[in-house]
Amino acid sequence: MVNGAAGTLGSAIVAAMIDDGHRVTAFDQQPIDLAPAHRSHAAAFTGDVRDIDAVRSTMSQACKEFGALTALVICAGVQETRSNDRNLWMCFGRGVPSRRMI
Repeated sequence: MVNGAAGTLGSAIVAAMIDDGHRVTAFDQQPIDLAPAHRSHAAAFTGDVRDIDAVRSTMSQACKEFGALTALVICAGVQETRSNDRNLWMCFGRGVPSRRMI
C-alpha cells in the first residue's frame, strides 16, 4: 500500500512497485491517475489519511482485493494533526510486518 500515491513521488513509487511485480493499493486525498498498463495490478482509493474511517474502509477493501499487506509506504504530507493521529497510523500499519515498514 502506498499512501500519498497521487503526488509526484507517490505515483513514481506506485509505478516502480508495479513494474517490480507487486500488486499495489494506492491511496490519496486527490484522485489517482493510474497508467492503463498498471490498472490490472493496482487499486486506487481516494480518501484523507486523517479520516480513520476512510483508512479503515480502504484497508478492508484492499485486503479483500489483494490479501494481507506485505509493505506500507507512507508518502502523504499531512499538514494538520489531530489527537487521533497515533491511532490512524496504527490502523495503516496493522498487519504489516514491522521489518517491512519504510
